[in-house]
Amino acid sequence: MTTTLTLTFLRETPLSRHYQLRPGCAQWVPRSVCRRTVKAGYVHEVTIEDWWLEKNPFEKKDAGTGDLFKENHV
Repeated sequence: MTTTLTLTFLRETPLSRHYQLRPGCAQWVPRSVCRRTVKAGYVHEVTIEDWWLEKNPFEKKDAGTGDLFKENHV
């Protein structure tokens, strides 16, 4: 199965494209998992394999390190 997302194209290499879902939410997507890409300038409608999106969601879960950079006031 696949999911189609409307993404902003940022840059590319021969093997992958860097896409942004929204500001602050971007990642590289291998071309091999993109079944179909419809381009309209920098806005691409990309059909991506579901198995890959499940392992590499644009919305990354918090790794639980949110307090790592806060000062520790005891």
